[in-house]
Amino acid sequence: MDGHGRESDRMDLQQSWAQLLSVAEAPQSVADREAALRTAIGLGAGVAPGSVGCSVTERVRSTYRTVTSANSLSTALDQAQYDAQAGPCVAAADEGTVLLVDTLADHPRFPAYAAAAAERGVHSSLSVPLPDPRRPAALNFYATDRDAFGSARARAVAGLLARCVATLLPGGSVVMVPATEGADLAAVRSRRTRMERALAALMDAEGLSRSAAFLLLVHRSRDENRSIHDVADDVLARADRTDRADRTVAS
Repeated sequence: MDGHGRESDRMDLQQSWAQLLSVAEAPQSVADREAALRTAIGLGAGVAPGSVGCSVTERVRSTYRTVTSANSLSTALDQAQYDAQAGPCVAAADEGTVLLVDTLADHPRFPAYAAAAAERGVHSSLSVPLPDPRRPAALNFYATDRDAFGSARARAVAGLLARCVATLLPGGSVVMVPATEGADLAAVRSRRTRMERALAALMDAEGLSRSAAFLLLVHRSRDENRSIHDVADDVLARADRTDRADRTVAS
């Protein structure tokens, strides 16, 4: 490829990132989330050298599924993990922790997944949990190179892409928040815990189902133009004040 072609590709990449970041900051205004999500998954191929796949895993009750993927290879590797009920994408979604596998050869924790990956020439992977308040989810990256995602840059770009993707999932309304890699895992777990507590508080106070409570938070987030997590924190604060008042009256 000549210099002009490389410069054109670089500008296209920058434009795609700019568009994605723009829609991720205001997901309520996105007319076609599926198209934006496809753009995000396509950018996953540039996260690290040797990247060959990217996908989104989510768990619905006890079943895992791939919401979207860059190609059939990504889907096949996801499915191998679902069939085994074990693998980086499953663990990242369930545990809320980043799963980095620098080499899949004879990986002791996920032997079935390692075998499926080796058959397809994939030697490393990275799965990043998504801050999705509805259900456990993860963004997955696959690469032919060993230790493809070992650099701080690769993990930072993967984390940014994960936060963008979280805003674009069907029903998603999470507003992106910047986070350092070290704080990111704790933040994801903390947000998920606070969200669950807020939903429980609404269900108890308003007599709502879980889905209705979440929809109420979404509507408040949109009406007030605030992060759904900020709205959830307000619900928790009010619940705590009510609880303290009730204890005072009782005493």
